[in-house]
Amino acid sequence: MSQSIEHVLKKHTPNLMSIPDVVGTAQGLCEGLTCIKIFVVKMNKQIREQVPNEIEGYKVEIEISRPFRAL
Repeated sequence: MSQSIEHVLKKHTPNLMSIPDVVGTAQGLCEGLTCIKIFVVKMNKQIREQVPNEIEGYKVEIEISRPFRAL
């Protein structure tokens, strides 16, 4: 992984957020390793097809979440 996860998230979040039902992205831990978390309101075929298993060397994990609201 040549780039920091912060840089990778900043670069890819706009594209990920354009996928219907994706409500957020974040840095997280997957099996003890730094990974990218993608938060969705529901899992569907489109999400499975459009969200990769890995982005620039970082594992991607999809989690079902309630919609986020800005405070």
